[in-house]
Amino acid sequence: MKLLVCIGLCMFLCAGCGKSVGSFHDDSINTKALSKEIDSKINTGEWNSEPLQVSEALSDAEMIYGIEEAFCDEVLIRKAIVDVACEEIVIVHCKGDHQKDIIEQFKQYQEGRIAAYDKLLNQQKLVKQAEIITYGNYVLFVCSKDKANVLQYMRSIAE
Repeated sequence: MKLLVCIGLCMFLCAGCGKSVGSFHDDSINTKALSKEIDSKINTGEWNSEPLQVSEALSDAEMIYGIEEAFCDEVLIRKAIVDVACEEIVIVHCKGDHQKDIIEQFKQYQEGRIAAYDKLLNQQKLVKQAEIITYGNYVLFVCSKDKANVLQYMRSIAE
């Protein structure tokens, strides 16, 4: 009997483990949980990435990327502490039909970063290889040395 109680308790406790960050598909992303998951993947070495500072301020999206606050429901910005590292993961939950506007702003930002790193060829290459992706009402900008693993994880929560 005790064994059944223990198994039941373990199943109950683990029930929420798999999808605690939500899904892009159904607009249920929990940015705080996703941010913690990103930290975990970096801290454990699962992703080869620099430590990333965090911001969820819409005003930062406008100041850094030129994305108007009126275009966003929420934003998660994970950006390298040292700018020359060029590592960043940005997730924007779009309002209405503003995906194209946000994609355009990310493209302009990317072009500006490429020009800014004309003397730092490794960083320039990293920025050139950055990807802009849409999942439902979300637009992502991923610039990372470990882009393949970051994108694989993002695809997994897009389902």
